[in-house]
Formats: sequence, C-alpha cells, structure tokens
Amino acid sequence: MEKKLLKVRNVIYSILLIILLTVTLIIDASAKDITYSNNKKEELKIDNADSWFGVDKFLHFAASASITGLSYHCYHCQFNNPQKNSIYFSVSIAGVCGIGKEFIDKNYRKTGWSWKDIAVDGVGIVAGYLLFIELKK
Repeated sequence: MEKKLLKVRNVIYSILLIILLTVTLIIDASAKDITYSNNKKEELKIDNADSWFGVDKFLHFAASASITGLSYHCYHCQFNNPQKNSIYFSVSIAGVCGIGKEFIDKNYRKTGWSWKDIAVDGVGIVAGYLLFIELKK
C-alpha cells in the first residue's frame, strides 16, 4: 500500500512540474509577442531594462525551480540513485543552465550578463529544492 501511495505522489509531482513548465513556456511566448510586436523605441527600452520584477525574472525563477525538481525526480526516482547524489546533481544542473543562459546572452545575443538573473536563478534553485525535494521527504 505504501509503495502505491509513493507512486501516486511521484505522478502528482510529475504533473505539477509539467504544468509549471507549460505555464512558463506560455508566458515566455506571450512576452516575446509583446516585445516584438511593439516597434516603439521607448517601450523597447523599458522592456530591456534589467529590473528585479518582470517577466524575465519570473521565467528565470520558474525555469530554475522546474529544472531542479525535474532533474531530481529523474535522477533519484526514475534511475534509483542515492538521494544525496541526486540533490547535488539537480542543483548543479540548474546552476549550469542559469550560468549557460547568461553566457549565451553575453556572447551571442549581445544583451549582456545579468547578475540579477543569476540571483533569481539561485532563488529558483532554492525554491525548487524546497518544493520538490524537501516536501517530498
């Protein structure tokens, strides 16, 4: 009975992760439509400002939390690796993704490196750890 309950909980966590990723992608797509449909220079300057509160920061937060939870679930629950190693793996994967995104922004997209994005990625990793790993114990 306990194994069945554990499987149901894993399915619920997987569904929540999929919903979170879907919402993130929908918001990302709608934000890009707003940004590129406006041709006014003033609005683009406001949109490109690196503020602490905006769609970009929410996307960084949601993506980091989702990557942390999803990679932990895959590495620990699906592949039966030890919990401690799975935590290190999931946090590392999310951190590398955030730093890689900023590297691409700086070198290829020419939008520049954002320490605020890195900070929000860190908060997202902590939130993903607490929501998808600690609450699951």
